[in-house]
Amino acid sequence: MHIAPRMPVLFGSAPWRAAMNALIRRLPAGPTDQQLAAGASRIWGRVSTPDGREAAATIHGPEPYEFTAQTARLLLRHILAGQAIPGFQTPASAYGADLVLELDDIRRIDIDTTFEGRLSAGQK
Repeated sequence: MHIAPRMPVLFGSAPWRAAMNALIRRLPAGPTDQQLAAGASRIWGRVSTPDGREAAATIHGPEPYEFTAQTARLLLRHILAGQAIPGFQTPASAYGADLVLELDDIRRIDIDTTFEGRLSAGQK
């Protein structure tokens, strides 16, 4: 039995919509317009390879709800432009590590992770 063809009927049904609306009403309210305008994102990440290479960066951007919405719109633009890649992908694996820089109000700071870079930064 294939369930996929029946999914639109289920998700479009009045009982399903009523249940989802009831669930949504129970969720906490999101941020106010003032909180959205004042918020900011700060992200730090580090990756390493089995052979010991490392990369690290920080990203500074808009409030997290806005950051998420901007990212979703950007990904949709890529998909609608025919740039979709079949199968599971992260945004960076599908469109590259610099994808986030296509968004407004984003600043990425790459961090020197070499031994020499850590010494020059006063780290041990």
